Amino acid sequence: MNHSLKKCLGLGLLASMNLLHAANNCPVAPYYSIRSQSENNPRLFVGQAQLFNLHDMKNVYGNFAVTTEYTRSMRPGQIAENIFGESLYGKRMLKIKGSALPRNEQKDLLANYFYLSDYYDGTLCLTPRIQNFLVDLNLYLGLGMIAHGMYWRIHAPLVWTKWSLQAEETIINNGNITGSAYFNQNVTSFFDYACRGKSAPQNIYNGTAYPLGAARICPCSQRKTAVSDIQMDLGWNFASTEDNHIGLYMRGVAPTGTRPEGRFLFEPIVGNGKFWEIGGGIDARWLMWRSDEDNRELGLYFDASITHMLTTKQKRVFDLKKHGPLSRYMLLYNHQTVGSANANVTPAANVTLTNVNVSVAVQADVMLMFNYTRDNFNWDFGYNFWTRSCEKINCCKLESCQVCDHSNICHGLNGKTWVPLNAESTIHTEGTGTATPLTKADLNIEGAQTKGLSNKFFTNIGYTWWNHDDRVIPFLGTGFEVEFGKRPSCCKNNCNNNCCLPNPCTK
Repeated sequence: MNHSLKKCLGLGLLASMNLLHAANNCPVAPYYSIRSQSENNPRLFVGQAQLFNLHDMKNVYGNFAVTTEYTRSMRPGQIAENIFGESLYGKRMLKIKGSALPRNEQKDLLANYFYLSDYYDGTLCLTPRIQNFLVDLNLYLGLGMIAHGMYWRIHAPLVWTKWSLQAEETIINNGNITGSAYFNQNVTSFFDYACRGKSAPQNIYNGTAYPLGAARICPCSQRKTAVSDIQMDLGWNFASTEDNHIGLYMRGVAPTGTRPEGRFLFEPIVGNGKFWEIGGGIDARWLMWRSDEDNRELGLYFDASITHMLTTKQKRVFDLKKHGPLSRYMLLYNHQTVGSANANVTPAANVTLTNVNVSVAVQADVMLMFNYTRDNFNWDFGYNFWTRSCEKINCCKLESCQVCDHSNICHGLNGKTWVPLNAESTIHTEGTGTATPLTKADLNIEGAQTKGLSNKFFTNIGYTWWNHDDRVIPFLGTGFEVEFGKRPSCCKNNCNNNCCLPNPCTK
């Protein structure tokens, strides 16, 4: 049976954080994942590389650094494309139109799904931005009294993050015109549905119309403050001279940041998503040149770490396999009420929000840095490569209590009570064909898996008071870094699926 919606309906400046990517013709991941604010090997070295990993220290010595850093994303069009994919016009604008209007059925979002009139006509302009300010506390202790070249290091950034879609809605026509199948006085703008928790009154459906409770799209900013992650290294420089060394270290990461909850589409995250990490790394130094006067030198530093991100619990929202990108915003109907006088409806995100187990096989952070020193001044510049392999997501339990009746009984996918409008409906069209009740198998879990890759260039200028005191050596510096994410082509997408086929995995 086909149904019609209109009838029943140091100081650094980071310039980019576009670390995850969506290709054209591919679905979009419902969760925007970033590189943890703690995962930044260059921050541990710039301005201070000559103050640790010392050769002839047989007693305990230490280095303590406080680094303040402000970072901000750029290229808002690419971030918007990562979130909304091919539905965008010019990478920045969404068009929302009712079913009674002429529209592009490949790009325009169907207004009826948002409890809006079938004559509604509007646009949404987006300028997504992520900002971070952090204070990183970094302590290094040389443990030469235990073993020559042994050390321990811990660092923990306190992070304030602000995420904002900076979305502006323009209403061309709110649909309150003669001929409209219905005009909903409760929901007269997209943000009434997407952010403010409004839904259609009972007289529209003669049943319950549930408001959007997950993956909400809001014009206002969201903020979080927390210690991102605590990284701890235990290392040993097994080959060391006065000017060169090479060593290995073990790394453990304790998650102290925020956990994804799925309440907002552009959800602010501090840290790595609550993953415990274990791994290790290698670091080395090579003195390339020193002047005859012994007051100038050029050194090369290398550091590479690899960690495994252990399984953690998160809440994620999923699209539906057969209904394409952004199908989490389609309306679902209680199949027991379809065709009856009382139709209960809910946004799909309410029932696809669920607890999942997530793990990541490999995360790597590689740094190559040159250091030039002249007397008390030093200049660092280098390259940093970061990557994270594809997430593995497993549903541990399907539960969503965004949809509850008056007896507080939850109605999720487990009850097999919800169906899309039609079998071939998408976020753009009503479609045709008889839909069947949704189950766990209908969740596009592969399409929600993400991975990341970025390339960073950084520089820092510092001053060290070498002659200040035999016991305390102050240092001060300032620097800049710029980071770029990689954007793959469609059929080489990041989860090893061919995204030219129906319902592929995307980032």
